[in-house]
Amino acid sequence: MSRSNRFPRLCGVAAIASLAVLAFAPGSASAWTLDTRHIFCKQAGCSDGSGPTAALVMADKRHFFGTASGGGAHANGADGGVVYELIHNKDGTWTYKAIYSFCAQTNCADGNQPLSDLIVDQDGNLYGTTWTGGAHAGGTVFKLTKSTGWTENVIYNFCSVRNSNGKCLDGEDPQAGLTYAGQASGAPWDEFSPLYGTTVNGGKYGSSSNSHNGVVFKLVSDGSVWDETVIHNFGTSRSPFGGMVMDGAGNLYGATTYGGTYGGGLFYKLAHDTWTETVLHYFCAQTNCADGANMESRPVIDANGNLYGTTVNLGADGAGGVFELVHGTSGYSYKVLKNFCSPSCSDAGESGAGLAIDGAGNLYGATEAGGANNSGAVFKLHHGTNGWNETLLYSFCSLSGCKDGSTPWIGAAPILDAQGDLFGTTFKGGDATSNAGTVFELTP
Repeated sequence: MSRSNRFPRLCGVAAIASLAVLAFAPGSASAWTLDTRHIFCKQAGCSDGSGPTAALVMADKRHFFGTASGGGAHANGADGGVVYELIHNKDGTWTYKAIYSFCAQTNCADGNQPLSDLIVDQDGNLYGTTWTGGAHAGGTVFKLTKSTGWTENVIYNFCSVRNSNGKCLDGEDPQAGLTYAGQASGAPWDEFSPLYGTTVNGGKYGSSSNSHNGVVFKLVSDGSVWDETVIHNFGTSRSPFGGMVMDGAGNLYGATTYGGTYGGGLFYKLAHDTWTETVLHYFCAQTNCADGANMESRPVIDANGNLYGTTVNLGADGAGGVFELVHGTSGYSYKVLKNFCSPSCSDAGESGAGLAIDGAGNLYGATEAGGANNSGAVFKLHHGTNGWNETLLYSFCSLSGCKDGSTPWIGAAPILDAQGDLFGTTFKGGDATSNAGTVFELTP
């Protein structure tokens, strides 16, 4: 599953002066310690999974679930993917277990390639999406129910509704995870309020069955039957690769990766219930695209309603950056907080994953490239007397053979536990032979 095949990059922009990038110290480091909690593809045929592309979800204290996009018991090292559990034991050891392997059913009717993060409900059940597979090969939404073991049920198959031209009107190919009321505060899903999500393809717009723009969908259950409704079809903008965040009033916020007025995608708001779209920012609106282009991750929101995210292309150094949409009385204003550097730089560089935000409003993220070894890095942006300051927390591939992992994927935002430790995944590294990624913990 090559990233370059699925995520074409914009190219060709001259280096320009930084706009609204406040003070930070490139390459400054902090004494954070990395511990690898799991190395993928340690089992025959990668039955434990390979290539995690998504963030972890914490069920309770130091008890995590996640997805890996490849491997699994039915894939023999290829696509398929797994859902896994990672538990910190009382004796200080960690236990990893692949609790479900996809493609267990004929033609992968149970789903194939889970690229997204998971959500957990108040009873400990898990929900997520698969990029492909399902009854119509358009991807799925699935539920894993815990009893004596874990049982998977597909609760929705995309491409269930097609028009005469073969378009999947209900959406196709979900890459991002699900969103619900209270998710931003860390609360589990209540099991009755709606779930929301995006698909990269499908919808009613596009010139052919292969030219879709994607949708935002709503899923509601009466306790036994799930109903899917498309609440927004993307038109001039397209391909919402990242997930959404919901505010306290029930409004949804997210971004499209391509299209919009300037071709670099846009950041949108969908008003609760009416689902009317308001564009908060068109990427590439500034001269030479100084504001960045192509957002592919889920935004985060702070207590004041300010929104934060990352772009993967263009910007002052050609590699995207971190931005803030400041919520004011007259609307939102856009501000670049950090420009990612181009490859082969010691600063955090190129292709930021999503962000984590702590109670003090500090931001944490990971990059695919840059760092001391040009294999990605973890960084912190924090408020200083002169604005935002950057601290480089860790450079991947610092160990021989990249045993500490390398190349965090775009969707793999780090998460924080109550002690302030960071947990995340890398898409590669961990083992010189398999190069299938890791789960890591960073401790200050």
